[in-house]
Amino acid sequence: MKQYAVIQEDFQEVGFEQLKEVLVKYGGIANADAARAARKHRGVLSERLTLEQAGRVCAALKSLGFAVRAVPAEKLPDIKKGRRACWLELKDDHLVIPHGTTGKVNNVPWQSVFVISAGQIAEAHERRIETVSYNSSHSRIPEVDHDVEKYSTLTHVTELIGIATTGRYIHARLPAQQMNYGRILGADLIKQGFFAKYLTMLDVLVARCTNALVSPETRELLSERKQRYESRQGDHHELAEERKFTHYNRWLLQLAVIRLAEANKQNEI
Repeated sequence: MKQYAVIQEDFQEVGFEQLKEVLVKYGGIANADAARAARKHRGVLSERLTLEQAGRVCAALKSLGFAVRAVPAEKLPDIKKGRRACWLELKDDHLVIPHGTTGKVNNVPWQSVFVISAGQIAEAHERRIETVSYNSSHSRIPEVDHDVEKYSTLTHVTELIGIATTGRYIHARLPAQQMNYGRILGADLIKQGFFAKYLTMLDVLVARCTNALVSPETRELLSERKQRYESRQGDHHELAEERKFTHYNRWLLQLAVIRLAEANKQNEI
């Protein structure tokens, strides 16, 4: 049986309890499955519905003031995390993005970049902890115990999604702290810190990629121009943050494709 997904058409936030109730009441989804979908939705509200279920869920959400639509689940982009790229070249009419470490490159016309999404992902780390103790108050021989503490830090990245001149699908991840900004922006900005250069690079990308859907988080970052840092105990955050960011960018790409198709249809009229 063909399955359908319900996706948002704008960035209005749907509350967890509100979405869960709609999925249970109108989608006929079990409470636990509805809670799981509502917790991770990020624009894709539910993916495994019949056409009838999707229609009821859309009608209920629209009555609550949310802009949504049903699409065939098979048409949702199947994306993974972006391929890491640590340099770019900004040409007059296109962007040059490396393809892995082979020396090959992809030329992407500025108008063929469809998504610009800046966010944060978690990176797992570990550090050795040394504890010194004595068996008794009279002992002069210490006992040294070693342990490993795991933690994760949030780091800034931007993902670009588009189509190269060869027709190749491009999904690049730009890690803020690892970019070769001298190659991208020239030597004039060499005295600035990496984060200021990162923001300058984003300014250029947003200005030149006129067809791109720029996420609200990207625009907020460029408006605030503040670096965010967070450290958390444990390393389990890494996978969760990756899934959340990938799920979000998947929706952004779907939204960008829909908007471009509708814009082209309008131009034909």
